[in-house]
Amino acid sequence: AVELLSRLKHSGEMVNLDKIDWLALLALDNAIRLHGDSLALFRQGRYPSAFLLSVLSQEEIGKAHTASQFVWMSKDRHEHGGFTQTEEEEFLELLYKHPHKQGSFLANSHIGMSLLKTEKGRKIYQDVFDGSLEGEKQKATYVGLKRHRGKIDLKGRVSQPLSKISKKKAGRQISIVHDYLVDACVGIISDQYDYEISSIKRVINRRLYKQLRREWPIRNRSTKKRIRVIEKFLRKEGMNPL
Repeated sequence: AVELLSRLKHSGEMVNLDKIDWLALLALDNAIRLHGDSLALFRQGRYPSAFLLSVLSQEEIGKAHTASQFVWMSKDRHEHGGFTQTEEEEFLELLYKHPHKQGSFLANSHIGMSLLKTEKGRKIYQDVFDGSLEGEKQKATYVGLKRHRGKIDLKGRVSQPLSKISKKKAGRQISIVHDYLVDACVGIISDQYDYEISSIKRVINRRLYKQLRREWPIRNRSTKKRIRVIEKFLRKEGMNPL
């Protein structure tokens, strides 16, 4: 992605939509890998690292949605001349803005919409858009001193990942990403979801669904309800169950 944007800026060429579509698929595949790694680290009691990788997985999913949206909007605007080169560059810059990718994950997911129904869920949204989640990601990664009004607080305590990221916090973050992936699998398997990403069934499919169900419990009530509804629909239509 970095190589692509760099070449776009310096060559004056319009971007290849097939390449952006491929980027979206690879980002989604990478998100699944990162999620699996976060689960493995959580089981080992390495909660800060598990939390970090889970947030990165969330960002990669958000990146996939952003790239997919770019492709869709480019095609939709083709009849009106499409994006200008400047507009393309500005849109693709969003692929490197962490809060945007975190927010794109929430805005483009069933799990994200269900979170808005509760106070705790709305706090998750707030943490994304006020930069708190990004701050927690940094705390899960580095040892350091706090900053106060742009200056290093030399009298403050040293911050370290183990003291900042608890088992509960890591587990909650992992569950958000896990429920998204489970819900995506259910939607794709039942043909209820229509993703713009080509060949998405290469990475979101029944095999992944079964693997996810074995590895981690579903937490979100809305996701559980949706699975029951889809299973009932599949039985009614005489299709293979989940």
